[in-house]
Amino acid sequence: MAAIEYLEAWTETFTKKTKEPLASMLDDAFTFNSPRHGTKDSKKNHLNWCVSDDRPSHIGNWNILYEADGVMVWTHTATFPDGTLLVMFHGKEVSGKLIEWTINSGSLEN
Repeated sequence: MAAIEYLEAWTETFTKKTKEPLASMLDDAFTFNSPRHGTKDSKKNHLNWCVSDDRPSHIGNWNILYEADGVMVWTHTATFPDGTLLVMFHGKEVSGKLIEWTINSGSLEN
């Protein structure tokens, strides 16, 4: 599956505050990693965050850096009440499901 399909699922999950369609696209062993914050979340914890008030209000401005053989590296923006971040992510897919998503982010300067 292409990264854009995962990003669109995240967008729908954030917008509708429902765990689907994202939940069905993530492997049960999925981890969401943020080295900047020193966190590694399970599928369950990440999905709970996705429908919480801490989630971004918008993600967009997607840019493909690399995508092949189940590995994807892109950038996108994420908008929160206190500002917009530029996010770079590395995703790994196994057997048609996302198994790992690692992000690093920083504030966009106006």
